[in-house]
Amino acid sequence: MKTVSVINFKGGVGKTTLTANLGAYAASKGYRVLLIDLDPQNNLTFNFMTRAEWESKLSQNKTIKNFFEPVVEGKELPSLRPLIVKKTFGDVRLDLITSHINLIGIDIKLSNLLGGDDEKVIAENYMKTISCLKPALSTLEYQYDLVLIDCPVNFNFTVKSALYASDYYIAPTKLDAMSSEGIYLLGRLIDSCRDECREYINKLEGSSYTPLSLKMLGVVPMMAHVSKGKTLIDAELGFFHKLEADYEVFPQFVRDNTTIFGAELKDKFGNVVPAVLAYSGVLGGLSMKAKIIAELQLLCDQILGRMGLSKG
Repeated sequence: MKTVSVINFKGGVGKTTLTANLGAYAASKGYRVLLIDLDPQNNLTFNFMTRAEWESKLSQNKTIKNFFEPVVEGKELPSLRPLIVKKTFGDVRLDLITSHINLIGIDIKLSNLLGGDDEKVIAENYMKTISCLKPALSTLEYQYDLVLIDCPVNFNFTVKSALYASDYYIAPTKLDAMSSEGIYLLGRLIDSCRDECREYINKLEGSSYTPLSLKMLGVVPMMAHVSKGKTLIDAELGFFHKLEADYEVFPQFVRDNTTIFGAELKDKFGNVVPAVLAYSGVLGGLSMKAKIIAELQLLCDQILGRMGLSKG
């Protein structure tokens, strides 16, 4: 099982679009996929269902908030299994854990758990808090091939718990100054978190905690614009090369298109789905939509291949 956090500290860069489409594409290729919506805005969730469906069936007791609540209360670590929602879109099947706006309050309460009378107590509280998601996911190891976690644009303890539980992180970005700077900030903060974990673990001799070990899978250029129909415009190409000098950047970019990525889409069965499922088997020829979906599929293949997952 590969666990991947999708994260950038700049909003509006296509993070949720990438998570939803990568997860759906992987599921369409036969992978067993679990998506976890860790963003209180719940946008990943609404790529796969209506808001009304979530509010009526899931909002009370079937969200990731229901996992973190017992952690805050100091109770036994809960299972993720009761929170999993199974979704079927024709032959495509994937699982989802939805989010909740009240996850914001959970984060505040988690930060309040970090006090203590001495260094060892503080270290224990920190590691206990940051590591809560990892053992819960480990119980699902033989159930899934791929777990994708859509992270919000902050660095609170739910995000740190996702990073601690992940093998990799992916950083989507627009090719502009502010979005690109978010990648560098992300790298610095993850390094800082890595140092914190190492420091606290060293104070807990004989503990079973392990260092933060996730690796960057790569930077994904999103919402790009093209020149002459096939290459990035000059300004964006400059940011692409700048990032390429410091990080592994996926060669395939995703073009900006509000028709495909900015509206609620449905498949032929009437299900709310992301673009790779909405247009699956529908588009042909050289239309702009067909080109964008083909590029998106190629990007997904590149990402899956880089983490060692490659089915035909």
